Formats: sequence, C-alpha cells, structure tokens
Amino acid sequence: MDTPLHRKLSSAVSLTDEDVIVVDRLLSTTQVAPAGATLIPEGHVGGEAYVLLAGWAYRFRMFEDGRRQISRLLLPGDFIGLNASYLGMPEQSIVALTDVQLAKIDAKLLMEHFRQSPRLSLAFLWSDTRDRFITEERVASIGRRSAYERLAHVFLELYLRLELIGEAAEDVYSLPLTQEHLADLLGLTSIHVNRVLHRLKNDGLIAMEARTIRLLSREKLMRVSDFDPRYLMHRSPK
Repeated sequence: MDTPLHRKLSSAVSLTDEDVIVVDRLLSTTQVAPAGATLIPEGHVGGEAYVLLAGWAYRFRMFEDGRRQISRLLLPGDFIGLNASYLGMPEQSIVALTDVQLAKIDAKLLMEHFRQSPRLSLAFLWSDTRDRFITEERVASIGRRSAYERLAHVFLELYLRLELIGEAAEDVYSLPLTQEHLADLLGLTSIHVNRVLHRLKNDGLIAMEARTIRLLSREKLMRVSDFDPRYLMHRSPK
C-alpha cells in the first residue's frame, strides 16, 4: 500500500517488510467525515486516535469571547490524538477543514508493535518530533516575524510538507485555507492577511487562483521569511 503515511515515515526511516505490514493493518479501519465535522471535541479524554488519510484538518483553541487560535494544520499522513490517547490527556478541538478520510488506530496495540520493532518506533518518534518542531517554528513566527514574513514562511512550509507525501509538485499545490484560517493560524486579522497577500502577489512571489497557490520564487520566499527547512527534518538519516 502506498499512502501519505507510508511516504512520510519512509522518508525518515527504511521500514522493513514486516513494519509495512503493521502500518497497513493500522490503516485498515477507515471512516469519512465532511468538512466542518468535529473529529475530537475540546477537552475530550479517550482512546481515539487516527491517521489522516485524505483531506485537511486543524487543531484549535477557542476563547470565551469567540477568538480562535489554530495551533496546528493536519495534512494527509498526520496523526490525530495519538499522544493524548497514549497519556489519557485532554485534547484541543480538532475539526475537518475539508472532507476527510481517517483510519482509526488502536494506540495500545501500536505500543506493542513499537516494542517489537525499533525501526517502526523510531519512525513514529521522528514524526512526533517533527510535529513539535513545526509548532515551535510557528511560535517563532507569531512572536518575531512580520505578517509578510509569516505568510511567506507558512506557504513554503505547506509546500514542502505536501511535496513529501506526493500532494504538491512544481511549486504548485491546493490551498483550502481561507483568509480567516490564515489569520487564526498566524495571529493576524483577516484584513491584514488580505493586504499581505496582495503584497506577495505584487512582489512576484506567489500567484493564487481559486484554491490553488503557485510559488513563483522559492528562493526569494525563503530569503524574505528567513526560512530554514531543517526543522521539517526531511533529510533525516536512513
């Protein structure tokens, strides 16, 4: 089976045939959910854990006055609720951004496989560490990068994450995020996002049509956003 999860894990660790069989079994129980569906409600404590097979989702924190902060974008091949399931900890709200397909994971059974396969355990550790680095880089963006730099940075990050799993190529990818989503992800207002998008277009760095974005100059985008791709760990030792 060739799925975003297989591509993602195999980019870091050379899995054995037995490991691949285990991953295939993990993905055997699937379900679908429409855009806008709540996948995990805020504060939920339970054993549910999933792999996102298709579509986008996001984790967020909603404040009492209606403000929302998106803390993580979830793309195909990403895990949902896995650490919370291991530890019995409450999870932030997770909602489907688009129509999604999920595979439900038995977290306890996965732990047993980790004990039997150090390489599989290492691959999942790589994935978890990469997620943490992505979150830390987002904090750095919100704390110190300008709005212009934040948008340039996240557009590059999303391209590289999608390219890894075969869902972006030749500097083009589908972007289902609205300006409101981008604002809530980057700590901006929708009006500010709109202005910065126009600047990026006028500066010849991106082109957007409907829900498709094209990066016109990755080198310039990297330079203006101080983008260092090492935090994505796409060249981890095999």
